[in-house]
Amino acid sequence: MKSLGVLAMTIVAVLASAAAAIAVATRGDRPRIDPVLATFSFAAAHEKQRLCEGADGAYIEIRAHHEGTQTGDPRLSGEIDLKAHNLVNLATGFGTSEGTYTIRDPGTGELKVRGKYHGVFTEGSKFTGLAIATVKDDSGKSKLIGLFKSNVDLATGVVNGELGSSSNDARTPAVIQRSGCTGPWTLVRGRP
Repeated sequence: MKSLGVLAMTIVAVLASAAAAIAVATRGDRPRIDPVLATFSFAAAHEKQRLCEGADGAYIEIRAHHEGTQTGDPRLSGEIDLKAHNLVNLATGFGTSEGTYTIRDPGTGELKVRGKYHGVFTEGSKFTGLAIATVKDDSGKSKLIGLFKSNVDLATGVVNGELGSSSNDARTPAVIQRSGCTGPWTLVRGRP
């Protein structure tokens, strides 16, 4: 008799989970991941620099506020406003950069994307990295996680690049992820 009660409780739990999953599915909260591609171009609107001697040679440190545009996936297209902190070894060309950025609709000024990035310089002018952001879209808020690559024109300070992978290079993917799974977890290894 006791096992019938356990079976009944298990069936009720499964049915409740299924009903919750159906309710979520009808609301559109189901997970979805879309690969995305965008190209960007921006230049420094304000920049300050300083030089120092490191343990392995001379360095340049740059703090800059960049402005420009990004085109491609409509969720990621608009006016870029980017704040960067760079540190580059002048002898080796290796360096790092990190900062924050926003993308706004050029017509309305509405915020579309807000995020952070981290990247690495090679050869002083080639720059690759990771961007993570919140994207406002039809579903509310989604998450952007993507790799990017770019080139910096050292004479003009203009940066041109690509977020996500084109058909020519699948090593730099970018995706927009909406939502996640719902329902109870099933332990598959380890202790509860």
